Amino acid sequence: VLNKIISPGKEREAARKFAADLLADPSQVKDLQHALDQTLRQIDEGQIAINRVEAASDHLWKSGWRPAAGWICIIALGWHYLFEPLLATLLIILGVAMPELPRVDFNDLWTLLFALLGLSGLRSIDKRR
Repeated sequence: VLNKIISPGKEREAARKFAADLLADPSQVKDLQHALDQTLRQIDEGQIAINRVEAASDHLWKSGWRPAAGWICIIALGWHYLFEPLLATLLIILGVAMPELPRVDFNDLWTLLFALLGLSGLRSIDKRR
């Protein structure tokens, strides 16, 4: 259907009508949602299996990347929310001007940390349907 939607002309209109008719029928939508849920469940189970194999590995490059990413996140958050303000306060008390430090985009950092910790809640929301 997607190939037809992005193609020009009459095929595009026919595909749009087909998609609209499909989505208008609640039983079709339920079947599509069920198929999507099954596919996502299979993908999740496959990723869990891969994660178990990687975590059980003695090889640092396979089992160590998640902890390394977690530690990088924690160090960056610790610096930003704890150590940098304490250092700035100490330097102000001592009368030393603190140079402008580079800023980290914490949107990406929080996304990574939540993904590593499994705190996104997406599966919980999906399971309510």
